Amino acid sequence: MSTENRPMRDVHDHWRRHVLLVVAAILLLSPTPSAPAAAPVTQPGPTLGGLLVAPTRVVFEGRRRSAQLTLVNRGAAPATYRISFIQMKMRPDGGFETIDEPVPGAPPSDSLVRYSPRQVELAPGESQTVRLMVRKPGDLPSGEYRSHLLLRAIPPVDASPLEARDERSVGVRLIPVYGVSVPVILRQGETTATLTLGGLELVPGERPSLRLILQRAGTRSVYGDLIVDWLPRRGSRREVGRLRKVAVYTPNAEREVTLPLEVEPRALAAGRLEVRFESGEEGASMGEELARTSVEVQ
Repeated sequence: MSTENRPMRDVHDHWRRHVLLVVAAILLLSPTPSAPAAAPVTQPGPTLGGLLVAPTRVVFEGRRRSAQLTLVNRGAAPATYRISFIQMKMRPDGGFETIDEPVPGAPPSDSLVRYSPRQVELAPGESQTVRLMVRKPGDLPSGEYRSHLLLRAIPPVDASPLEARDERSVGVRLIPVYGVSVPVILRQGETTATLTLGGLELVPGERPSLRLILQRAGTRSVYGDLIVDWLPRRGSRREVGRLRKVAVYTPNAEREVTLPLEVEPRALAAGRLEVRFESGEEGASMGEELARTSVEVQ
């Protein structure tokens, strides 16, 4: 090989190495979109991440000793779900947050209810039944017991997590984890609850809404539908708002609710908004009116 071309080749090699180093630095320092950190859901719900769960709450009361949940994978890929009990508390705005220890006035139900299986694998469109059974001691004190059954998706082994970087740290891999929680309630002995509706306030806007406070008292939670009717001074009554599956769990005494109204602002010229809460509990109390109030609109 001729030695006359060696200096030129060395220059080319030098610049090639320099360009590769620059490209590597740009790739290392460039921001990459990151996925949300893994966390359980903060509010119970029927679907999340392709998982459908029915029913959305389980209540053991009276002679009922067993129940079942149906899980359906509505996603396009196989999925594995791990099942476990967690403790959650309701915030004043109706949201939920996970807690390490039960709060006073809301004893857990996880030690009183057994379930099987503990993990399920579902192909797309496949369903699975989770069975629950009550095992309570004979001297169990009266009251309402509640825990939440968490169904958490397990990321597949070959998942390709996103990588978050910044200029001063090593890349961290984040994999989003999806789950859905189902309240599991056990009522022992005689439990009672009363509900009142207060603090009504009409919030104007392009789409008006009604703000109110649900005030609960007693030894059990309340659960049902909020319904708003508009009674104009001239004209007939009509429903203008409905919020389904509203709960106030023990030990909370109040819950704030904002209910959007299906009515144009100019239609609320003069009349009365009437609000009622109907029980959503299974059995004879289904549809029973628990509270009613109204507010005049001028």
